[in-house]
Amino acid sequence: SLTYAALLQVFALPACPSLLSCLGSVLPSANSWRHFPAVEEVFRVETEDGQQAFAATQFFRKYRNTNQKSLFQLDFKMLDPGTVVDNVVKSVCGRGNMMYEGIVSEMFQLFKNTTVFDEDWSALETVKKR
Repeated sequence: SLTYAALLQVFALPACPSLLSCLGSVLPSANSWRHFPAVEEVFRVETEDGQQAFAATQFFRKYRNTNQKSLFQLDFKMLDPGTVVDNVVKSVCGRGNMMYEGIVSEMFQLFKNTTVFDEDWSALETVKKR
């Protein structure tokens, strides 16, 4: 049965396991950030190609050498009002369908468990004829 808690879940915002997961649609390089050194290792000195640098510096160098786009470049089509409205409409439609199915299911359960339809309704027939 569809309870109040289930209805709240229908309207809940999608959970974000991490900031990068939530930014993934707007920040194309979000996946690359997963390779950024851990906090404890950011200032660890590394040697690569005879050059010594911090681990964070090496991360930025490697990214620059293999990618044309900036780590911070946004995908503005995701911020386009039309795209945002389209995504909101799709989300509301999906959630509305879930609610509708839940309400219909509850109504069938309600009428299935009632004896209202087993009563003698012949008295209404006489009222109807008058």
